[in-house]
Amino acid sequence: MGLGWSLDLDDHWSVMVSDRVPLAFGYANGFGLSTNTWILGNQPGLRIGYAWNDVRISLDLSVTLDLQREAYVGNETITDAHPPTLGGAQGVLMIENLSKDGGHLYYGMALQYQQAGSKVFWVFSDVDNAVLYPRFEVGYVF
Repeated sequence: MGLGWSLDLDDHWSVMVSDRVPLAFGYANGFGLSTNTWILGNQPGLRIGYAWNDVRISLDLSVTLDLQREAYVGNETITDAHPPTLGGAQGVLMIENLSKDGGHLYYGMALQYQQAGSKVFWVFSDVDNAVLYPRFEVGYVF
């Protein structure tokens, strides 16, 4: 969820500045473990787009700032409220093919660099190392 402001620079190029508010929640119950956790963050970003006939190409760059994390392990509560800290960064290259019936096929790849402690079950992480990993997306909008 968030807000964005975009501007068409000409017939092909556009730019967008956004500010999203991600909320993550996780739950694990089993093997003697009973825990749940949630994370509130902020994700400012910049997206650059190019339109070419019925194809749209965009590059989305953003950072993730962790604002507050809270975990419940059994009856104990662990709260980590602090000034915003850098939880990670990502770059997403997305290609969309517009179809004549009004829908469109989209596919893309993201590279994410994420702190282990920024993930949902941060309570189990005792390392501050960051991990670089890819994410692939494919979908169709009717």
